[in-house]
Amino acid sequence: MKLIDLYIIKKFIGTFVFIILIFTIIAIVFDVSEKLEDFIRSDVSLAGIMVQYTQHFAMWIINLLSPFLIFLSAIWVCSRMASRSENIAILSGGHSFNRFLRPYLIAGGVLVLFLLYMGHFVVPRSNYKKLEFENAHTNFDSAINQRYLEVEEGSIVYFSVFNFKNNEATRFSLKKFRLEGDKQVKYYDLQSRVAEGDSSNGHWVIRDYFIREIGTEGELIRTGDKLDTLFSFSGPDLGRRSESFGGMETPQLIVHRDEEKEKGAGSTELADVEIYSRTATPFSIFILIILAVCISYKKKRNGTGLNLIFGLAIGAISFFISKVTSVAATNAGLNPFVAVWISNILFSCITLVFYLQARR
Repeated sequence: MKLIDLYIIKKFIGTFVFIILIFTIIAIVFDVSEKLEDFIRSDVSLAGIMVQYTQHFAMWIINLLSPFLIFLSAIWVCSRMASRSENIAILSGGHSFNRFLRPYLIAGGVLVLFLLYMGHFVVPRSNYKKLEFENAHTNFDSAINQRYLEVEEGSIVYFSVFNFKNNEATRFSLKKFRLEGDKQVKYYDLQSRVAEGDSSNGHWVIRDYFIREIGTEGELIRTGDKLDTLFSFSGPDLGRRSESFGGMETPQLIVHRDEEKEKGAGSTELADVEIYSRTATPFSIFILIILAVCISYKKKRNGTGLNLIFGLAIGAISFFISKVTSVAATNAGLNPFVAVWISNILFSCITLVFYLQARR
């Protein structure tokens, strides 16, 4: 690795670190300001916010913004070097355009590996603590409406509304079936006004209940105001915040998705989108770095400003495409893998056009 490579890598990574710190501080200020009323209402100290929430929010926002800010950093560094005629000196000194790209791709490779590890393991652990704090001290849409779940083989749960903030299900019912011959026969039927579950185990409190059991000795009916009982499932097994997927490490999330499929919990596309995006998003960095260098390596009048505007436009388009494809995956039947990677495929084609022009 030559001195010029180290020079470019140092400027590139240094610029990225500076920009991500600035954006992270701004994001923290806006986020805390938005949630400040909830924090005051729940009597959280400033130290508690800083230690228990802000550091985990910072990890989340860094992981979210890194690809876009790496793209802007590459544009900035390459444009500044072009304005000082450094790029002309490098290319006229016998270096090919591919050789000129090398230090940017080396730095990008380091950042891709870093973000892959962060996205699959570190950020989910941090995000879990962030969500725990939000659940305890902020207000959010915490209800799931009308769902049937096969919590285990032969056991079907229904609820009208499930509040996963306090693990409370209204109009809760549990029906159990067994195989007799070639038919599934119901032998247990529980109906209740409210069921309150524990978040860590199968303990439930059933209120205003009606239970009908059918056994070899006939039918048994029980009713009452309150019943403490144990089930094979806990409160979170009935539903979670969609954001909770971001609080699971990838192996854990894959297991959870497979369990949801077995229970017939309905759509698991959100989990698939989360899993695939943890790999697709870091790999987009290679595409964005090549595109950034291709559009900014030449010296232009007002080049740095125009290049940054172009970069912001590309970022806005990429964000719009990712949102549209994610919605299409969850609501319109688009394959989650295709939904996540389609942005990379599209920008690869755009980048190829700019790359071929830059090599001429």
